Amino acid sequence: MPNNISRPGQKQQRGQTILLVAVSLVVILAMAALAIDVVTLYTARSEAQRSADAAALAGAKMLVDSGMTSDPCNATLAGNAKTWATQQATTAAQQNTIAGIAPGRINVTFPNGGSTGCPGNFGINPQIMVQVQRTDVPTFFARIWSRTPATISASAVAEAYNPSNAASAGSPVPVAIRCAKPLLLPNCDPGRGACPSTAAQFVDPTTGNISNPGSGVVGESITMNSNCGSGAQGAPCVPGNAGAGQYYPLALPPSALHLCPGLSALCQPPPAGFQQDLQCCSGSTLQCGQQYSIDNTAVKPDTGVGGQAQLGGQCLIHEPAGTPFSGCSTNNPQDCLLPLASPPRILAGTNSPFLSPTVNTGDQITTSDSVITVPIYDTTSPNAPAGPVTIIGFLQLFINDVKDDGTIVATVMNVAGCDQNVAGNPVQGAATTIPVRLIHQ
Repeated sequence: MPNNISRPGQKQQRGQTILLVAVSLVVILAMAALAIDVVTLYTARSEAQRSADAAALAGAKMLVDSGMTSDPCNATLAGNAKTWATQQATTAAQQNTIAGIAPGRINVTFPNGGSTGCPGNFGINPQIMVQVQRTDVPTFFARIWSRTPATISASAVAEAYNPSNAASAGSPVPVAIRCAKPLLLPNCDPGRGACPSTAAQFVDPTTGNISNPGSGVVGESITMNSNCGSGAQGAPCVPGNAGAGQYYPLALPPSALHLCPGLSALCQPPPAGFQQDLQCCSGSTLQCGQQYSIDNTAVKPDTGVGGQAQLGGQCLIHEPAGTPFSGCSTNNPQDCLLPLASPPRILAGTNSPFLSPTVNTGDQITTSDSVITVPIYDTTSPNAPAGPVTIIGFLQLFINDVKDDGTIVATVMNVAGCDQNVAGNPVQGAATTIPVRLIHQ
């Protein structure tokens, strides 16, 4: 029988395969658009959130670095802090791309800016909100249905948790600081008169409030010597009534972790105790509202050349012995601070460990081993000065110079007070008095 004989209905079935293939292609393209374009948009959305998070944290850190939290009634400083935080947040957002390109729109606001209490005040915990958006995210297969680029956006809010004045917020939370130095200072502001008068306090010992808001404590110079009596080098510390800048060696809680700088001509193996805790980063924490003991068994740390304060302090800031500090310049071995600039500018010294092919001596750096945190104790405590004393706040200081007799000259960068009615789990701060955290994405 010939092969070309047609069967009934055969002509009506011709072309159906082509139709099925065409329909299938549409479905396949739709699935490809869903699989590829949706994943692309989800990835872009994650990148947008990362950009917003990084920008918010960078801006919150700038609010802290400005010193505004320690001077809450300074309207000029608050206004400048907004400007610097906005610039820092915008820069950080631009460095985190969305689908390979920097965000096209970056909006920075301050949710609790302009709170009542002080002109220009940010509120208890200063917050910054960053919104990023890109309106031209390209798609691939989805262009079949629309050539309009996709829009991706994200936002984040970060805050600097400041324990000072937290009682008025109704929910004070303790702060625990790691890497604090064993320089236990009295609650005496050297620029405010005789200690222990109320007018001369850094913070209110009960509420944690800054005692002299708007007074400009940020940038003050403080000279620190131990208050361990008049014994010779090596004699036990005998506490007396401390004045401003007179510290006691603090018995930090035992810790197996001590991150120390590498051994060199400046840094010899430190004996356990005061010197080790001064030149190294102790893993133990100091918590607001807790009691700690003065190290009465410690040797007198700062009498004469070769004392623990000199050896540990000069190792910490990378300052050789016999190099008097004469002011901030590009030739200092240790990092130096320009306190009149706001936010403070830190310049890398010739011995700075942060020097690199892109960071030279005299360049501005954002961190330094010379920035330390020290506890403030309540001078009105019934146990003071010999017995356990209560931590009521922290000072963040920049060490300008450690003299060969152990005298430490520093500049106040921040003050944080502790409410005595704190409860709950403490906010952990690595080595800063005011931790920065994301509170909303």
